[in-house]
Formats: sequence, C-alpha cells, structure tokens
Amino acid sequence: MSNPILPSTVVTQAFASVVVSLPDMQNGRGRDRITAGIEKLREETRRTATQIGYAEGQSEGYDKGYAEGLRLGREEAARNAAVESQLVGEALAQEIATLHGRVETEWQGFLLSSEAAMVEQCLGTVRALLDAELSL
Repeated sequence: MSNPILPSTVVTQAFASVVVSLPDMQNGRGRDRITAGIEKLREETRRTATQIGYAEGQSEGYDKGYAEGLRLGREEAARNAAVESQLVGEALAQEIATLHGRVETEWQGFLLSSEAAMVEQCLGTVRALLDAELSL
C-alpha cells in the first residue's frame, strides 16, 4: 500500500503569494518570513517522507518502504527547490522594484531641491544687483 506525498508545491505557492504581497516586503521582514516559511515547508517535507517510509515499512517490509518514502521525499524536495528558487527570485525582484522606486523618488526630490536652490540663488543675486543699482 503506497501513500504518496501530497504535492506541497501548491502549498508553497499559496504561502508565497500571500507573503510576497505583504507590506513588510518594503522593510525586508517579508523576505525573512519567506525564508522561515520555506524552512518550515522543507522540515514538513522531511517529516512526511519519514512518516511515509515508516508506514510503508510496516506494510511492505521496513527497508523497502522506508527507501520508497525517502525517494518520494527527495522528489518532493526537488520540486520544492524549483518553486523556492522562483519565489525567492520574485521576492528579490519585488524588493529591487521597491528600492528602485525609493531611489527614483529621492532623486526627483533632490533635483527639485537643487533647482529651487539655484533659482533662489539667482533671485538673490538679481536682488543684490538691483539693490546696488538702486542705491547708486
């Protein structure tokens, strides 16, 4: 009797879609939550593989069942690794986009401040020249 591991890639994707959209991504805590969630999923996959190995070991002979459970666990871990790398890539892309937006905003603010300062300096110079001209 075989007990297949349920595809946790679906769970991983659902988890990540919620975590990636968290506002905490702006300050890095979302990335920490993703890492913690992925570690938890890895541990659950290992635990499930061991449980399946034990259950199959009881029904089909311990060595054969345990080996099959470990094989299934490794396959699931490989599938999860692919999903994890995709999720990490998406999280990093979102983090980079957030940082890019912040840099763009800061740059625009700097340009406006610089232009305002230059205009103010020019007006000050013009005022000084006018005052000097009027006092003559």
